[in-house]
Parts: sequence; C-alpha cells; structure tokens
Amino acid sequence: MTMLIFSINLTICSISDLSDLQSSMKFNQLSKSGTFIPSFGKEREESIFDKKDMDKLNLLLGASNKSVIEKIVNLVFATRHDSKDECVGVINTLLELDASTLDGSLLYDCLLECIATSLAEGQIEALAELFETSGSDINPKLKSLLGNIINSKLSQWREAAAFNRVSLPKLVDVDWALHMKSSSSVVAKMAVPSILVELSVQESSNNVFTIPDVNKVNLELSKEALETMLDGLGKIKDQLSLM
Repeated sequence: MTMLIFSINLTICSISDLSDLQSSMKFNQLSKSGTFIPSFGKEREESIFDKKDMDKLNLLLGASNKSVIEKIVNLVFATRHDSKDECVGVINTLLELDASTLDGSLLYDCLLECIATSLAEGQIEALAELFETSGSDINPKLKSLLGNIINSKLSQWREAAAFNRVSLPKLVDVDWALHMKSSSSVVAKMAVPSILVELSVQESSNNVFTIPDVNKVNLELSKEALETMLDGLGKIKDQLSLM
C-alpha cells in the first residue's frame, strides 16, 4: 500500500483593532450607505422599550462635560450584547443618579434605541426622525450633541457590529493524501487510487473576545468524485473572476 502525503496551509486574515474613526460631517450630513441590520443581543430583543421614555435622555444634562456623555454612549454600544446592569451602575455613578430608581436603566434603553436606529438605517437622519417623532421633550442642544457623537462613531460601530455578527464556519486548513488501495476482502490484488482529505474548520464565533474551536472533518474521495468537485470549484473561480 502506497501513500503520498501533501499539505496545503491556508491562513486567516486577522482584523486589527478598530481605530477611532472620527467624522467631520455634521448631524444631518451623513449620506446613506448599504443596508446592514446589526444584532443587539437577546436582552434587547426581549426588552419592552417605550419611546415615550425618550425624554430620559435629558438626564445626560447632568454630566460634568461632553466627554462624559461620549463615554456613556460608547459604553452602551460596547455592552449591547451583555447584561446592562453593570453599565447602568457606571451611568448612575457618572451622572450621580439615584441607584434605587430606574432612571439609569431607562437612560441606557434610550441610548441603545438611538444607536440601534442609526445603525439599522445606516444613516444619521434616522436618529433625527426618531427625535422628531418621540423626542419633542429632549433638550435641542442635547439632540445635536448626541447626533454628532453617534455620527462620528457610526462607521466604526458598523464595522465592529459586522465583525461581531453570527457567521458561518470558516475553512482554516486542508490536508490531503493520495491513497492507493492494493487489496480488499473481495479482490486479492488491485490498484485503485483514492484521495483522503482532512479539513480543519473553525466554528462560528459567538463572542468577539474568544477564539472559536477548530474541528477536523475527514472524507475520502474517488478519482471521479474529485474531478466533479474540481469542476465545480473551477466554475466558482470563473464566476468570481467576472466580478
């Protein structure tokens, strides 16, 4: 029995840390981009948000400076997939809110609604429409400030949300061997080639901070099956070359 071993190594392109993309565009000047609706986790899906509470955004007026407001907005986005309790605690501390009330939690929900609306529509005008329909009691200057903060972060957040969304497993590595069957239980002497293939497949990531497991998938291909697969891959390559 003869076996020839070959290996093909594929590398995964790593995504570097997202830089802070600052936009000089104003609140109403972001042009419409592609349609991408990010995930905001089970907690958001199961929560009941009443847009009548949008005036809770006025609690941000108690911030000592604009940097505190920007920090809170960033924190809400960063914790959108987690329990909001820890973030609400930070908000209560930064704004000196009474932890025994729901003010911090409602403010978190309002900010998450602003972020989700802007990301889902892909343009800052969606936030302006939200303020127009549900934010008549919000301080006008606060509306403008929040619009500018979210606008400056929108591109960065969309990229981060896209990276963190659920994806299909990825092919990491391929090992294959040419195997020559010299005999079987039926035939005493034979020479039938077959291909043994081992695929290393990285599972989908559910958490941006963890590396998914890599599983091995083994299969055997006959010469005919290999030719069929290569023909299909050739057609995919031809199609990609036209794009």
